[in-house]
Amino acid sequence: FGISKRQFKILNSPPEYPFTVQAKIIPALGAIHNFIRQKDCNDNAQGIHSSSAERVIDEEILHRQMDDEDENGDLGTSVTAAGRRHANERRDSIAMAMWNDYVAYTT
Repeated sequence: FGISKRQFKILNSPPEYPFTVQAKIIPALGAIHNFIRQKDCNDNAQGIHSSSAERVIDEEILHRQMDDEDENGDLGTSVTAAGRRHANERRDSIAMAMWNDYVAYTT
């Protein structure tokens, strides 16, 4: 979430919109963020990291873009066994980084 707050300043200020609009802002910004990451490999919005979990996420995104295992990176393609394995590994590495951040925070 820290990456999104740095990329989209609207998330840093108190909400000035009706609740129904506020509920749509987060998913919309998530979609925009994913689109930018998918289409612009040179996007520097993630240059600053506040935790090792964010570093893992950024490194995994970069690795996936460079790996080029997806045919064309379009949304809506079916998930292959290799893609599922990659997603599971990514999830596990993110969870481990989050756990390590938590342990470091509590000690």
